[in-house]
Amino acid sequence: MNVFIDLENSWYEFLRNVNTEDVHYHPAVEIYKIIARAYGNSSRFYHNLTHIKDVLQSIQLLHKYGQDLTSLKFAAWFHDIVYNPKWNNNEAKSAKFARVCLQKLSVDESIIHRVSELILLTQHHRVDSNDIDGQILLDADLAILGSDWSKYRLYAQNIRREYSWVSDDNYILARKAILAKFLARPQIYFFLEELEVTARQNMLYEYHNINKKAQLS
Repeated sequence: MNVFIDLENSWYEFLRNVNTEDVHYHPAVEIYKIIARAYGNSSRFYHNLTHIKDVLQSIQLLHKYGQDLTSLKFAAWFHDIVYNPKWNNNEAKSAKFARVCLQKLSVDESIIHRVSELILLTQHHRVDSNDIDGQILLDADLAILGSDWSKYRLYAQNIRREYSWVSDDNYILARKAILAKFLARPQIYFFLEELEVTARQNMLYEYHNINKKAQLS
């Protein structure tokens, strides 16, 4: 199924489970159009609708561990709603944007607050040991790291395309620093342990083989 149609159906199905009102009318339709327009921006090569689909699929895989699936799924939908590689506060802006959208959907304030907390976790990918939903969201957001090499390679190339305005030398330095930080962690995943070894292999290979054009061979 086309990713756009699939996601749109998922959005309405999700809202139907949250709210019994007719979800095919304003503001649910309006909010989905905003979501699709934001993630469908031509400058997004990785942080796009396909990424949202993948995050939602990972959350579904781990849903039995979730404590507040409504907040968790809303956070997945909105965690990259604002994304500009030149900014360092995309997560805060996304949390604020999510609040406005969820208020239009008449979502309970306690859920909105929790959604904001979850979105902010994606800035540094650090989470408390007792925050199960936060762990699930971060696992889902980083699941791409443990994918097969062809998918990981495409991910790395698309990240580079999103930072096309950065010189190769500067990008390589910054990218290696990010990879080194993740590799230094005692664990990358909380629930997706089966991806741990592959994720480390992928990142190590990228770290040692990234070349002057910031591409992977």
